[in-house]
Amino acid sequence: MISWRYLLRNNSCRRPPQRPKQRGSRKAAIDRRPLGRPPTAVLMTLVLLFPMLVSADVDRRTLHDGTLVVEDIPEIPIEVVVDLMRYQNIRAAGFRAWTPDGNGIYVSTGFGDVDSLHRVDMPGGARNHQP
Repeated sequence: MISWRYLLRNNSCRRPPQRPKQRGSRKAAIDRRPLGRPPTAVLMTLVLLFPMLVSADVDRRTLHDGTLVVEDIPEIPIEVVVDLMRYQNIRAAGFRAWTPDGNGIYVSTGFGDVDSLHRVDMPGGARNHQP
């Protein structure tokens, strides 16, 4: 395998010498045009203005008394919120304790703003309201 040092030492990676350009040919006229970089002032102006151009289209709003900042997210239509409420209106039961005999559990469920205590005697069994 040939190493990079060998190639550099033997000039294998260098460009071949250029032929001198002929005077008066169209190619020579094209090659004589300056190919320099754009002026530094133009580049600096583009670099400084680019963030302002990008951030100009951002739609920003705050929710939950300013604790949540939302950018470029459209508002959720009220129809979608109403349709989703039927899937979110579920009852949950939280484990509270084992029954004294160890054959069932007590769970609490919420109906509105009031929690109720229920006894469940078997897995998948009915809840029995406890006074």
